[in-house]
Amino acid sequence: MDFQQFTVAHGKRLKIADHDPAFTAGWSDEVAAQHEIQTVSRELAKYQDMLFAHESRAVLMLFQSMDASGKDEAIQDVLSGVDPQGCKATKFGAPSSQELKHDYLRRFVKALPQAGKSASLTVRITNSSPASASTAKG
Repeated sequence: MDFQQFTVAHGKRLKIADHDPAFTAGWSDEVAAQHEIQTVSRELAKYQDMLFAHESRAVLMLFQSMDASGKDEAIQDVLSGVDPQGCKATKFGAPSSQELKHDYLRRFVKALPQAGKSASLTVRITNSSPASASTAKG
């Protein structure tokens, strides 16, 4: 799979509208996807040591979808080979009343990974709000 399409170059802006929400990478079924996930997980584990050693970049993985859509399972699969000491997972529910007084992205900025680390941010979407009922950190 060509991951370049998911990379945002330094100084460039991400345009969500440029990405198809129905993207499946050509996988016809779950078995094909699981094979790719295992391959990518091994690659992530291999590159994690280099990321940590250089401490010049960070990796951010954002999972955003409706409730009960499998975000936690996807994160568990993708990060199965990664050293947990080098990766932080943060779950976000519905914004608190205090968070609603600020820019929507403010609470995510606090969870961004430092150089040499990686992070997984999970955002639960409901029909009534852009996220769910509570904020919890993992």
